[in-house]
Amino acid sequence: MDSISKLYAVSQMKAGDGVNISLFKGSSDHCSKKATSYTNCCSASLKGWGSNVGAKCSKNEQLLIEKQKKNLCVYVGKESNKKVGVTTLVKHHYCCFGNLLDKVVQVQARKQLGLSFGSGKNPDCRGLTLEEIERINWDEIDFTEFIEDLKVKFFSKYKMPGGDDLKERINNSLPDIREFDGNTQNQDNNASGWRVGEE
Repeated sequence: MDSISKLYAVSQMKAGDGVNISLFKGSSDHCSKKATSYTNCCSASLKGWGSNVGAKCSKNEQLLIEKQKKNLCVYVGKESNKKVGVTTLVKHHYCCFGNLLDKVVQVQARKQLGLSFGSGKNPDCRGLTLEEIERINWDEIDFTEFIEDLKVKFFSKYKMPGGDDLKERINNSLPDIREFDGNTQNQDNNASGWRVGEE
């Protein structure tokens, strides 16, 4: 995994190496919602009566929705566009990441380092510098969100057999198992796990 490779690479470097490092960088994404609720491109379900009459969200807003469904984004804040003192459009800003590990490291690291993701008007989705990474206490990083996501993906791909499935497998194997007939000299008994001389 790319993020794990990054972590290993960082562990091999030192701040004095003279290399400008920026790791776990995010992207600044936003979606918009018209004040009249005619168009709401900030909802994963695209609610709002405007969506039913052909109102469209931009490709970037649709991509943001997909990233949100994968839990890859951190909400930063909103900014409002006003005309004559009346709010006409609200933009919601996010920092989104390429994978969940990048997001977890960023959120946990910034919490430790006292760094924010900026504001609605000025999102800060930059990567972490090598100096910042060296200051992180990795024992205090909570990887629970990432680990739980891995578990879900693993078990959805490799399902444990249920009771009926196990019973069917056992029944299908039974004809191949030979019953011991009591004769220790019969070589066919070896197919059942019996060995000559064993009792």
